[in-house]
Amino acid sequence: MNVFKYFIAVFILACGFGALAFTPTNAQIEQFKKLPKSQQEALAKQYGVDLSSIGNISQSNETAATEQSTVINQRAEERKEPLTDEERFQPEIEPVKPFGYELFAGEPTTFMPNESAAVPDTYLIGRGDQLLINFYGKESDSFEVIVDREGRINIPDLSPVQVAGLTFAEVKELIKVKVEQEIIGVKAFVSLGQLRSMRIMVLGEAYKPGSYSVSSLTTVSHALFVSGGVSDIASLRNIQVKRAGKVITNFDMYDLLINGDSSNDIILKPGDVVFIPTVGEQVAVEGLVKRPAIFELLGMGGILTKNIPERMIFAGNPAKKLKEIVE
Repeated sequence: MNVFKYFIAVFILACGFGALAFTPTNAQIEQFKKLPKSQQEALAKQYGVDLSSIGNISQSNETAATEQSTVINQRAEERKEPLTDEERFQPEIEPVKPFGYELFAGEPTTFMPNESAAVPDTYLIGRGDQLLINFYGKESDSFEVIVDREGRINIPDLSPVQVAGLTFAEVKELIKVKVEQEIIGVKAFVSLGQLRSMRIMVLGEAYKPGSYSVSSLTTVSHALFVSGGVSDIASLRNIQVKRAGKVITNFDMYDLLINGDSSNDIILKPGDVVFIPTVGEQVAVEGLVKRPAIFELLGMGGILTKNIPERMIFAGNPAKKLKEIVE
């Protein structure tokens, strides 16, 4: 028993002084808590440790464990079988891979929108957004106001203002006019502080389908990364955004990857559903081309006639030879 108490005391001493970069585990802390109260107090008094700090350490460990469990880890690489002596001396032929899927090989948390970036004037103000209002002129003051559940903001000495559903540009103009009318000689500068979070759903052939709490600046492509990307049989050309049961836009990832066109990569709203269907018809493009890969085709029919120019563009302007295999 004396050895056990000495063992526990050493851990408490390490936590109290913080000289060692070591934190006791939850199991070790629980063992200490099983000691009689008198022994806990005696050990704490002997080593000058606050008992409340032990509870804080335990709570922080549990919080860290919870946060870590919500992160989608990087996808594991496929294990390659060891080569035989005969296979080592054979020329290695790289198989043609589906185009665009390697984009989702990394950790999705690195692709979240940057909330410190400039907010566009078209951003829709909603419940939970924080507005920073600065008065200047005859009076100087600053306020941090949050849009309440009724969609209003309350500025001291002014009547409530309804702002939910308005664009950021409209809200700035509305507040400036209101301040100039109700407070003589004072003008207002308006900016956005902390943005609200919202809940969306990513369903279908997502790597981790489910419901996610995301930033109000999240777009369709951000939602894909939050869910870990797409599965091996997912479509990249017919990703649907559904709002109130209706499809409001179709997002073609090829437009973004090949042409840099993000016009359909819209900002999502609370309750939106990003649905990823299964992949459609595909064609493999090989040979003397700049971009050999397996491409997904849009629409049905005319695979070998109508879609040849499209496939040639995707392949990166074929040089002399184009080998096509329709799957």
